[in-house]
Amino acid sequence: MSTLHELDPDFESRASAFLLDVLIRAGLVLALAVLCFQVLSPFLSLMTWALILAVTLYPLHQSVAAKIGGRQGLAATLLVLVGIVVVDLHGMGRDRCGSCHDGGGLKKSLNPPGHGPRPGHSHVEF
Repeated sequence: MSTLHELDPDFESRASAFLLDVLIRAGLVLALAVLCFQVLSPFLSLMTWALILAVTLYPLHQSVAAKIGGRQGLAATLLVLVGIVVVDLHGMGRDRCGSCHDGGGLKKSLNPPGHGPRPGHSHVEF
């Protein structure tokens, strides 16, 4: 019978195999987490805004759903359509604003006709 001070060789091999298995799994999980972060990192600002809008608009969604008989899907569809219309109207209003495109004549005064673009600026007009 073995005492507490003597180690069982079978136990040592099982323990080292278990530890190696855990370390390999942890390394794979870490590698997958890093790869997922690299793939999703360009979208972090969009995901942040999506989270902000979701939390902010949730009470409105619930009240609209309650007014139309608890139909969650229809309430979500209505909110999305209203959001599209509001964003589109904002864009149409901005497009019709004549001074918005040329900065109220600011670009023209900074780059007078007959002169090339200032250093570091493009020829393209937006």
